[in-house]
Amino acid sequence: MQPANLISNGRGAIWLNDVNCTGLEGRLLDCIFNNFTLQCNHYDDVGIHCFLNCSTEDEGNLRIVPGYAEHHGRLEIKYRGESGTVCDNHFRNIDAEVACKQLGYCSGIMQPANLISDGRFAIWLNYVNCNGSEGRLLDCNFNSVTLQCDHRDDVGVNCFINCSTEDEGMKIDETFEALSGIMQPAKLIQNGYGAVWLNDVNCSGSESKLLDCNFNNVTLQCDHRDDVGIHCFLNCSTEDEGDLRITSGYAQHQGRLEIKYRGEWGTVCDNNFGNVDVEVACRQLGYCSGIMQPRQLINHGYGAIWLNDVNCSGSESKLLDCDFNNVTLQCDHWYDIGVHCFLNCSTEDEGDLRIRPGYAKDQGRLEIKYRGEWGTVCQNHFGNVDAEVACRQLGYCSGIMQPRQLINHEYGAIWLNDVNCSGSESKLLDCNFNNVTLQCYHWDDIGVHCFLNYSTEDEGDLRIRPGYAKNQGRLEIKYRGEWGTVCHNHFGNVDAEVACRQLGYCSGIMQPAKLIQNGHGAVWLNDVNCSGSESKLLDCKFNNVTLQCYHWDDVGVHCFLNCSTEDEGILRITAGYAKHQGRLEIHYRGEWGTVCENHFGNVDAEVACKQLGYW
Repeated sequence: MQPANLISNGRGAIWLNDVNCTGLEGRLLDCIFNNFTLQCNHYDDVGIHCFLNCSTEDEGNLRIVPGYAEHHGRLEIKYRGESGTVCDNHFRNIDAEVACKQLGYCSGIMQPANLISDGRFAIWLNYVNCNGSEGRLLDCNFNSVTLQCDHRDDVGVNCFINCSTEDEGMKIDETFEALSGIMQPAKLIQNGYGAVWLNDVNCSGSESKLLDCNFNNVTLQCDHRDDVGIHCFLNCSTEDEGDLRITSGYAQHQGRLEIKYRGEWGTVCDNNFGNVDVEVACRQLGYCSGIMQPRQLINHGYGAIWLNDVNCSGSESKLLDCDFNNVTLQCDHWYDIGVHCFLNCSTEDEGDLRIRPGYAKDQGRLEIKYRGEWGTVCQNHFGNVDAEVACRQLGYCSGIMQPRQLINHEYGAIWLNDVNCSGSESKLLDCNFNNVTLQCYHWDDIGVHCFLNYSTEDEGDLRIRPGYAKNQGRLEIKYRGEWGTVCHNHFGNVDAEVACRQLGYCSGIMQPAKLIQNGHGAVWLNDVNCSGSESKLLDCKFNNVTLQCYHWDDVGVHCFLNCSTEDEGILRITAGYAKHQGRLEIHYRGEWGTVCENHFGNVDAEVACKQLGYW
């Protein structure tokens, strides 16, 4: 009989159930059975394995189906005239020795299932149990009940051609002799193949060969993902030991820190590494000082990782003079340390500001001169009070903060974080701040919009930027001496009426955003709320916190030239594809326009046609 997992499911009728033969019957139907099969499914269909040849001429012959290495692979046995596999239940190294000796090898060991390919067809032997003196595997105790076995349980062997100890324990590459070395973590080496020979190696350090150390060769639980790696040192000279270099990053004098150690360049792990440690490294490199760089601002290294848990007091002249350890097995190259070193620690122009141009005049990314280098300001807790201080320092009368989507991102240093001004300061550096910017990214760079003029001479003037129709378009307002737009949050028809009357129209309505073109520059007003009696839009309630507004939120208006009802409601047909047929237009608020088709039906069309004089 074959287990159900080795045959494909049938279909149609299931005829026999509970078949029970004595073995003397000439036909299956002569056996006892019943045809009550309601509880049977086709995944219970029975399979059989029939033998073509019962000759014992080559019964028990073995072969190895090649695996990942020579003399290693899946063990197969000739039985009942057919080659099949052996189940790994209770199969041990002593059983593998008998099999390998039968094949002409000196000895061998069992291979775990994950190192061999699965077989197919018959599984012949199960629960093999050899005492070691047998000449053939079939001479060992076993049973042939293999219904619970699967080809994922097929046994593998690794047979040894030579059991001589002449070159036992030699390393693969004898071309050089390293002076020393360290272990490499598995993630830094490629998986091996073939035999896994040693496990639980434990050396005292005085041994001349690895095989002189304590170990065992029970490696069934080992996988090639557990293969050990080593890093050997060609040179233990201390001539340039501890030299440093910066591998360039996103800005000058900034990048990945590397150290010369054991005659080879490698990186430093960021565990417990801080700004005091960076200062020591930068001073060793000839700079005046420096700060640590976040990992996202440096390129990952490769090769050796030399130092871990660096801890400097700050007085050291070399990084190697600091406390550290070289156990870096848990470190990876995405933890490589980066530094930003300062060429100049002079305070001559410390704190100077500049604006990098953005989408409008006097608006853009704020930059500050610090540690002799230009860099940006992080937006954490930065508000309009801080922007006012910055703009006054730059010679403007005032200013507001700009949302990040309105400025271009920078690269290089990020100098200030958590800026908190009272408003009375003359320089941004006089405000409270910290320079811990590890959690800041350049998409957090702050922007400001500075005001040249506080004059109220034309404050609040309005204009319409032309849109898709006459007297309709984007609404703009003159504020702080500059034209800008209005955000559509809570803006409605009452607000549009006030704006249109201020512009000299009789009335107006709000226009949806899709009918106007996006503006650029400042967004001045938000949450406008008019009662309807105001003469100017600036007389309405509003706020100028517009950080959450975008130019696709710019408000539009449609203003009416004439609110007379003299010809209100006159209709006309604009010629179409045939006579007396075309687009319906109506005169309303002193202007011709169209009618929307929503819910407009034949009854409505009849009314319009009668008004036009048709019957």
